Amino acid sequence: MLEIRNVKKTDLERIHEIEHICFPKLEAASYEKLEQRIKYVPDTFLVLEAAGQIIGFINAVVVDQKLITDDLFDNAKENPSVGGYVAILGLCVHPDYQHQGYAAMLLNELIKQAKANKRTGLTLTCKDYLIQYYCTFGFENMGISESVLGGVSWYDLVYEL
Repeated sequence: MLEIRNVKKTDLERIHEIEHICFPKLEAASYEKLEQRIKYVPDTFLVLEAAGQIIGFINAVVVDQKLITDDLFDNAKENPSVGGYVAILGLCVHPDYQHQGYAAMLLNELIKQAKANKRTGLTLTCKDYLIQYYCTFGFENMGISESVLGGVSWYDLVYEL
């Protein structure tokens, strides 16, 4: 049985494990950054469980700006109750569960919640090979991002609500 729910403090170890499997070391959020996001933005931090085990998650912060800047990865603070852009900081599914639609489930749920909370839109950065994937959900490619996280090239994508 699958369940999408908001993150809990007790999820930190498993989330950290999956984060570091899915992202290279220079791109992965640290234990402390994930702990901070769990504490301050549990309303935009969703986990997907299968048979009681976390198999993936999506985490975001709500900001006033349309595009993601690298400082957003470092400083989580409580989200406003309405408005703003949902800035997706990470979407991870454990490799044993990839290519089964689970990332789409998490992303669709976050989009649904963004609409319910009258957000302006959603924003994210991704590598070039993921642009088409996100565009299938309605994101628009805004071009190369100013982000230099991990020393790689990122693209800005925005979904206007």
